Amino acid sequence: MISDALKNGGTPYTITVPKMLPTDKEGQEKLAEPSKAPNYRFDWKYVCAFTKWTPSNQFMHAGKKYESKTMTLARFGFVGTDKSCFWGMTGVHWITPLKVDQILSKNPAPVGPNANKVVKSKTPVPPAQ
Repeated sequence: MISDALKNGGTPYTITVPKMLPTDKEGQEKLAEPSKAPNYRFDWKYVCAFTKWTPSNQFMHAGKKYESKTMTLARFGFVGTDKSCFWGMTGVHWITPLKVDQILSKNPAPVGPNANKVVKSKTPVPPAQ
């Protein structure tokens, strides 16, 4: 991991968000997309949300007309407008396994079915198979 970062001049890699295209559909997914970061792949989902919420009494008092194609009544007492869509990250795949150094103990703790048995003889209990 450190050697990969050094190959990039020590700067972090940027995550490449999928470009928005006119053909993108709400709910569409792109799975395991490559990015500039060589050790990762990313999952994306194209989602849309209403970003402006007006209390319904104010909406009606202003004399505005409700249009179901561009507005929503999904929240009780509010009219949602200004629908905005974007690619949201839903998952990360780690491609290169983490390199782990393991230090072995000289006196490992007993494991298995004989781990909690008290042995009165001087002969060691054989390890569980």
